[in-house]
Amino acid sequence: MSEPSYHHTQKAPWFLLLFAFAALFFTVAWVARAEPVLPAILLVSGLLMAMLGYSMQHLTVSDEGDRLAISFGPLPLFRKRIRYDDIIGVEIGHTTLLDRWGIQ
Repeated sequence: MSEPSYHHTQKAPWFLLLFAFAALFFTVAWVARAEPVLPAILLVSGLLMAMLGYSMQHLTVSDEGDRLAISFGPLPLFRKRIRYDDIIGVEIGHTTLLDRWGIQ
């Protein structure tokens, strides 16, 4: 298989915020360890935040010949491949800071 003709990786520092929340949840779980249920909920929540943070460190877009591949990484939980035949249109868009949070 030949090298893709397009490959771009965009780094995103927002994963650090998810890691901070995970650390906060782990700390509160440790402090509240005498409670019966709360530490377990906080530990699971912290693990989910850490896993999401690790999986969203960067966004990679690449050409795979007949399709466009989009994936977050380095843990590829979220990825999508779109066939070029399925794309009906392309246009230039303008984004704001809120668009980067997924708010429209």
